[in-house]
Amino acid sequence: MIYSLPTYLPTMRSHFNVDRFKKLIPHNLVFDLIFSHLPEQTHVIKNTMYNLTHHTLNIFGYCHWFDLKEVVSWTVENIVRTNM
Repeated sequence: MIYSLPTYLPTMRSHFNVDRFKKLIPHNLVFDLIFSHLPEQTHVIKNTMYNLTHHTLNIFGYCHWFDLKEVVSWTVENIVRTNM
């Protein structure tokens, strides 16, 4: 199951529609693992899933920022503007 989020970065990191998420999750299934690539959302997903299923779920987390050094060769000056 994929739970889509808004694509605008500041909204994506803070938006979580619990009612929509509840409708996505079938209550008769048992979940073994959650894959979350948004660390900002992991707590609310874990909390909501516990409240719906009463199970403590394993979460496999991934954050693409960990690989940034391997993927992007830009210097920090190109990413962060320091003279404001």
